[in-house]
Amino acid sequence: MLPFDNIVLLLSLCDALKDHLGRKNRRKAVFSLLALNLRTIAYIDGFNLYYSLLRHSGHKWLDVVKLVENILHAQDPTAQLLCVKFFTAPVLANFARHGQKSPEAQSAFWRALETRHQGKFEVIKGRHSSEEVNLPLVISGAKLDRARTAHVWTLNEKQTDVNLTLHAYKDAISGAVDQVVLVTNDSDFAPVVDAIRHDTSTRVGLILPLPAASGQHRRPSVSLTRHAHWARKHILDAELTAAQMPPVVPTRKKAILKPDHW
Repeated sequence: MLPFDNIVLLLSLCDALKDHLGRKNRRKAVFSLLALNLRTIAYIDGFNLYYSLLRHSGHKWLDVVKLVENILHAQDPTAQLLCVKFFTAPVLANFARHGQKSPEAQSAFWRALETRHQGKFEVIKGRHSSEEVNLPLVISGAKLDRARTAHVWTLNEKQTDVNLTLHAYKDAISGAVDQVVLVTNDSDFAPVVDAIRHDTSTRVGLILPLPAASGQHRRPSVSLTRHAHWARKHILDAELTAAQMPPVVPTRKKAILKPDHW
């Protein structure tokens, strides 16, 4: 049996938890203090992961599910990763460095992850929008001159941020998870992190896709991390290496090969 003082402490913790969950505008939830598996879904901002961490690396053939599991369990061994949702948009070959090989590589990457983690990995796709615009030229040592422009193409990713926000918020408010983990360093997601904390009792974690030595232009987003329960502010090269997929991923039909230029 527990000593009397420990029982009193446990009851006090229960009361505090009850008061916390009963606050106005919060969705009620029931937790067991003895439960050791926090049901967790991770939401990966694919654009931010690629451009902040993977673009110039040799780690593009990354098993994102394994990476998240390793970091998550190091942070909290009680967490149970239910699913990884990957938010991105299909590459447009006309704008890609490697032409048609780029969307083919992206598709192979998705299929490899879906094969290795059936039911535990999901791609939610947005789209790219392109248009011709006139933009001011950058002239060293001179002020902005809107009369001196260049006619250029712009490419913008659409819907992915909205999709990630809606999925994370809906999963949290439905009570389907105990914890949501966002993999991004984009401060645009600060409002949804704040909303999940305010409207639900769901824990919010962050994994920032930044190298350990980020430098001046790749600092952790303060507006994002201040709302989270915990934040892992970098990903080590050793962690990326340990989470690489094999060069050949077998399937029931044709094996999936790691792209040559990756």
